[in-house]
Amino acid sequence: MPSRTLDCCCTAATVLLLASPLLGQADPDCAVPAEIQRIPLGSASPIFHNTLGGYYAERQQLACAEEAFKEALSIEPDFVEARTNLGVLYGRMGAHEAAEKLLFQAIERNSQYVDAYIALGLLLAEQGRFREAESELQKAVQLDAGNERAITALGMVQTRLGRTQSIEAFRRVVSMNPNSGQARINLGVALADQFQLDAALAEFAEAVRLIPDSAAARYNKGRILVDLKRHGEAKPELEVAVRLDATNGNALYLLARAEEQLGELERSSEHLARLLALQPKHADALYLLGQNFQSLGRTEQGVGAWTRAVEANPNHSEALYNLARSLMRTNPDLAKTYQDRFVALQRKSQMADRAESLANIAIRTAKSRDWPKAVAQLEEALQLCGECRIRADLHKNLGLVYCHSGDLVNGERELRTALSMKPHDPDIQQALEVIESSRNGQ
Repeated sequence: MPSRTLDCCCTAATVLLLASPLLGQADPDCAVPAEIQRIPLGSASPIFHNTLGGYYAERQQLACAEEAFKEALSIEPDFVEARTNLGVLYGRMGAHEAAEKLLFQAIERNSQYVDAYIALGLLLAEQGRFREAESELQKAVQLDAGNERAITALGMVQTRLGRTQSIEAFRRVVSMNPNSGQARINLGVALADQFQLDAALAEFAEAVRLIPDSAAARYNKGRILVDLKRHGEAKPELEVAVRLDATNGNALYLLARAEEQLGELERSSEHLARLLALQPKHADALYLLGQNFQSLGRTEQGVGAWTRAVEANPNHSEALYNLARSLMRTNPDLAKTYQDRFVALQRKSQMADRAESLANIAIRTAKSRDWPKAVAQLEEALQLCGECRIRADLHKNLGLVYCHSGDLVNGERELRTALSMKPHDPDIQQALEVIESSRNGQ
């Protein structure tokens, strides 16, 4: 576990763009279909060009869509729908800065236009700027409390921020649309993230009832049943998930685990072989395959699988331990090598645990506003940690403590070090924005 952190009206064209990933190449033929030609005022109308842009975007004709939206704005610069659509188009094409500028402009021109807030929130979330995304999506929900897309997007972002409010958001969506299987899946995921497994299972079961041919619904129901150690019930759900989506590596792995727990080792190994054909360096799959082989008396094949697991993940402690034990008689020198690596890994893990404990003490010290002592404790934790798993959080907390103490120079240095390790951490991003605002006298 990582150490704790110091606190610090919608038209068809817009819906189309928000829902459709623009992945194709532009079609040079920007022909106008007959149904759009019938729009009143024709090419003199911004509505004509905005609708045309939506038509092109749906068909992956990106250059044509861009041209159409720009033409709509040249006729009517305050046409916020076209401005929003162009912003969404640029966002899907990866031009995030231009997209963000257009969406802010749309909001400035019409602060009541819900779709612009939704589009901006989704754009910010795509860049990992979840706190900013949450703020924009909350504005959308405040403007239209019954907007299912806005509430769903807000719930997704709050899930990424680890907020329990995501459950409330998804419950609202389910209450508005109780027959939506996807809404049930979203709520189930949020509940599972908060370790409410029985409640999550109920939602996934309802999702399966509503959309029985959904691989996502089947997989999520199966994974919760595995977590609850109800492997016999999990197996048929995961089998359907794999049948519906043969490339779902997570479903294949959990199905293999369920089969292994049920004693069906050959079947488990078959599923693992299928998974490894898709993902040859799946270390956990290789480890489980080695376990199966060992249980079946095929020790040599087990050693081979564990060796591949360690090659895929040099820090796979279980595979290192099993290799050391299995090779003790046949190859004692190699067994010792693996044993030494296992011991070193355990020692490193113990150091990380000590660093984490010291970091948590530093957090309590910081809350008492003894900044110099908190800084000293976090610096000691960093020395203990080395390259341990919580190094990024230690730099982050040290940066925040420096900032609280008024030392923005050292605070920014530590935060930027942390950001290089956790580029999408919203707390780090927000703190750096505060430092920048302070530097600019805002």
